[in-house]
Amino acid sequence: MSRGPEANFWSTIKTKLPTNCKHWRVENRNGNGFPDVYAVLDGFCFWLELKVTKANKVSLSPLQISWHTSHALSGGVSFILAKHLGSGDVFLFEGQDAIAVARNGLKHEPLYRGTVSGALQKIAHCAAVRTSQGPGSSNKKLRLDDCASLRDAQQPGTCGSSNKKRATLSRRPPSRSVGVTTNKNR
Repeated sequence: MSRGPEANFWSTIKTKLPTNCKHWRVENRNGNGFPDVYAVLDGFCFWLELKVTKANKVSLSPLQISWHTSHALSGGVSFILAKHLGSGDVFLFEGQDAIAVARNGLKHEPLYRGTVSGALQKIAHCAAVRTSQGPGSSNKKLRLDDCASLRDAQQPGTCGSSNKKRATLSRRPPSRSVGVTTNKNR
């Protein structure tokens, strides 16, 4: 049985994920827009949508666009990782840019363009930024510009930095402990 291009893309990604990255491939048959992979890297949780394309178009369904947009507005982090079959280049986009990615495809400015390993390093950098702002930190907000700032370090000929505003994603405050009533307290 032959495997499709997206399955082969996932196989490549799995071999290059850091060993401390726990990941789950989500087999979603009901089409509700959930991304393909859920992962946790050093306490940084994110979703990853995988796409493979022969042209510049990145096919995102309306449900996928809605999911990524609402997830970002709720403070979640997701990425769209697209591979161009012709060039072999991998493009990493923020999930919050799903509308623009669906509209403009690979012409939309990526966080990163290059190899699978390089894209995963960009995600790892975002994880490091996010987890360094842990519960004891006075700065508990992550701006995806912290991740996007890496665009300036790309090689010549790749997409440069953007001046567009990014959504500010706030870490949720730690949950409050709930008091437990025992027979002694009654």
